[in-house]
Amino acid sequence: YFHVNATKLPTNHTLSLFTTQQRYCHHDAASENLINYGISVLKQCKLRLNKESLAKMPQNERNFTEICLQLQNQITTQLFAADLFVLGEKFPDLYISQLGRPENRSDKWTPLRVENQNFAPISGEYNAQTQSFSCRNMLLNIAYEFLVGEFTEAGVAQQALVKRATLLFGERNDLEFEMDEVIEVPLTVAVMFFDYSKDVHNSGVLSFNAGIVGFIILMNFVTSYVNTKIFMN
Repeated sequence: YFHVNATKLPTNHTLSLFTTQQRYCHHDAASENLINYGISVLKQCKLRLNKESLAKMPQNERNFTEICLQLQNQITTQLFAADLFVLGEKFPDLYISQLGRPENRSDKWTPLRVENQNFAPISGEYNAQTQSFSCRNMLLNIAYEFLVGEFTEAGVAQQALVKRATLLFGERNDLEFEMDEVIEVPLTVAVMFFDYSKDVHNSGVLSFNAGIVGFIILMNFVTSYVNTKIFMN
């Protein structure tokens, strides 16, 4: 799939989900893990923090905010492509293909709206009394929500189009860990497609907005441009 515009390279940018290996998160862009257009999915996995560097560090020298940032960076790598989004930076401008697999149709794109991205900075704190430490304002899930509706051309019904695409950053979480425990956190990924015509019939877009907030969705974007075109399988 490529763009007819000569200024764009014929590069495929596909969407994929993380997978699991014995319940633990694993990033693999194999074909079976690609997003299927119009198919909703919910997946969960556990991410384990590599504590090797933590164990080697004397307790009085440990910077727990830095430890929490390391954990969040590992989480972010599972939620997004490593070269797409860096924690603390603005999410890049992306465009979703309205047709899913547009091939030579480069004229049908919809901008990806990003919501709830700004939040309080991550911080870490050690509690000597309980021999534990806490990580505050951690991001464990995101949501991609697609509003889809059919269109007509010359009076003939055509393929459904993605009318709107939204990336919703999930609510932040405060986590607490014992110093001697294995540090694991749960991540959630889902893909939700909503039928535009049904939502319009049932009280319109406001009904759609109220219904989608609870869904947690993940897609992995592969990109090389600031304004990047993205395809679904």
